[in-house]
Amino acid sequence: MMNQDFDYEKIRKGWMICQQGECPKGGECLRHIVGQDVPDDIETAHIVMRGARKNGECRFFKPFRYIRAAKGMTNIFKDVRKEDYTQMRQVITRHLGGNGTYYRYRDGRKLLTPEQQQWIRDYFRRMGYAEEVEFDEYVEVLDAG
Repeated sequence: MMNQDFDYEKIRKGWMICQQGECPKGGECLRHIVGQDVPDDIETAHIVMRGARKNGECRFFKPFRYIRAAKGMTNIFKDVRKEDYTQMRQVITRHLGGNGTYYRYRDGRKLLTPEQQQWIRDYFRRMGYAEEVEFDEYVEVLDAG
């Protein structure tokens, strides 16, 4: 049932889980898999209700998958021209959710998903930077975002 590498602690507090018994996609849905193996010391949780599933599809379906997340981006601006830096930093900061969130991503306290990494790479290309953006480190993690 559970992946042996899975650790319930990797799921952030407040993350929605599913405890419905029968589900056609239950074996491939992270919310369902997590919901079937909640530790006994957890007393409350956000739960996906039966009403979320219509015509066999659940709008909260989350595939159980591992991703290559980026941890830190302290050097992404090292080759950026001085005249581009402020604008690029502001656009990326807004895209990531604001100043505090930007610094959590920059310092590696928050991980960048493959989709976020691609957005940043595409933005650098749109700004005329052909060289590939490299992040500080990459880690394989459960996609529980």
